[in-house]
Order: sequence, then C-alpha cells, then structure tokens
Amino acid sequence: MTQKASAFDLTYKDALLAELKKLFLGKNVLDKLPTVLQKYGILLIVRSKPDHAPLDGAAFWSKDNPVIALTLRYQRYDNLIFTVYHELGHIFLHLCHDKESSFVDSLDDGKDASSQQEDEANEFARNTLVPSERWRQFTLGRSGFTDEAIQQFADSMGVPAPTIWGRLCFEGRMKYSCASVHQKRNQIP
Repeated sequence: MTQKASAFDLTYKDALLAELKKLFLGKNVLDKLPTVLQKYGILLIVRSKPDHAPLDGAAFWSKDNPVIALTLRYQRYDNLIFTVYHELGHIFLHLCHDKESSFVDSLDDGKDASSQQEDEANEFARNTLVPSERWRQFTLGRSGFTDEAIQQFADSMGVPAPTIWGRLCFEGRMKYSCASVHQKRNQIP
C-alpha cells in the first residue's frame, strides 16, 4: 500500500463519524472519502467486484492502520454508505482489539448474518446512521412511506434520503423496484 494516513486513534471515532455524515450529504463523495478516512488513520481501497464473488466490503489491519476495502458492487449510494459504516463497525468494535482478524463481507444476507461480529457491525451501521429509537418512531404503525416523508425524516437525521429509502427496502417495507424519487437519486454523487 502506498497511501499515507495519520496515526489511527480510537478516541477520534465521534469526530470521524461526524465528518463522514457531512461528507455523505455532499458531492464528489468517492473523491473525498479517502482523504477523510486517512485524516483519521484509516486507509481506503476501492476496487471492482471480483467475478463470481458477492463482495461488498472488507476490513483488516495493515501495519499501523486499519483498512476498508469497497467493491461498489451495486453502484447504489445507500449500499456504499451502509458498507462504509459496517466496515467501520468492524474496525471500532473488533479490529481495534484483534489486529490479526479480518472481515470480508457480503451484505446481501445481512438479515441472516451468521456471526455475532457481523450482527454487531450491522447494528453499528444502522444505529450510526439512524439511532434505533428514532427509526422505531419513524416506522411504527406505518404501512406506506411517501417520498416526502422519507425526505423529511432524512433531513431531520442529517442523512441522505436514499439511505432511508434503501433501509426501508432492505427491511422489506418497500420494494427496490418501487417508483420513488429516492430510487432515482440513489446514485453515488
């Protein structure tokens, strides 16, 4: 690896998460993402998805720094954001305590994750984007979600609306094929 990163320090976790939240609301995200992560001591690798391998991301330790690898398999913004937070979950919850471990993830079967560590990384990603109580309040008793309701909730949480739309789809509350302005906006800026 030829990238240079600052020293990784777990105490800057909240600052990194706050900066990422702002980044994901902007433009040129993939161009800026490596710089933001490097500032906090995390290296980023973005590669094409390997043939016949349903991979979304990976997290591992390389020398003095954790590394996040992304494949952009779906080319969807909600998937990119969730994958980044999922891999950060592995870094903060697992790799900081065991630098010999590594995680290679397909988020397709996130609902049926087979390991406690995958469950923890999924929960970290979900709750970092939208705290569980706020999500429960938003979804409780609703059977339909308008584009306007999704946008208002996303604005209140300070996250891109496609992340809310994508989570609703992932949870089976909506279909990825449904006509929605958020489906059309779910391109990586």
